[in-house]
Amino acid sequence: MASTWTTVLGEDIYGFESRRDTQTDSMLLLGQGLTYGPLVYGGDWKSGFGYPVNDWSDPFIGEYVCDSGAYSGEVCPTRVAATDSFINGSDGGTGPGYVTENSSIDYHGSAGEGDSGGASFTVRGDAVIATGMIVAGYIDSQAPCSPGAMEMPRLCFHTVFHNNIEAVADALDVTPMTR
Repeated sequence: MASTWTTVLGEDIYGFESRRDTQTDSMLLLGQGLTYGPLVYGGDWKSGFGYPVNDWSDPFIGEYVCDSGAYSGEVCPTRVAATDSFINGSDGGTGPGYVTENSSIDYHGSAGEGDSGGASFTVRGDAVIATGMIVAGYIDSQAPCSPGAMEMPRLCFHTVFHNNIEAVADALDVTPMTR
């Protein structure tokens, strides 16, 4: 039987596991009677707001992206510092992806514990572009959690690894939704 995935506080069902890929640390959720839309989450962790996604592509070095995690909400801007990267983990590693560094003046974390699997996106002109998925924070880059984050004891990071959206789409054999 497939795993059931719920919101942070377990109030609503997101969906049921359909496919997973260990290389990109990703899975496809499908719902029974649930409707999904081409949105990335925006605002603080409890806003319920989403930006319509116009397109999807991997980011480039120097591009500014936003992280959108379940506990941190939307955090902007973070700068793409490296691409074509892999991160090693206890499961053998994941990637390909990119590394971001929070470039804000207050140097808070752009993502933290509980944000994994959240979207990363950028704005090019008037278009919202999905760029990837939050995977992990670098332990040596701990920082205070961002303003607007859920207030609870957890680790947050200003340097974060993301998987490329193109790698996740290929691994799960899907095309990300756009408007």
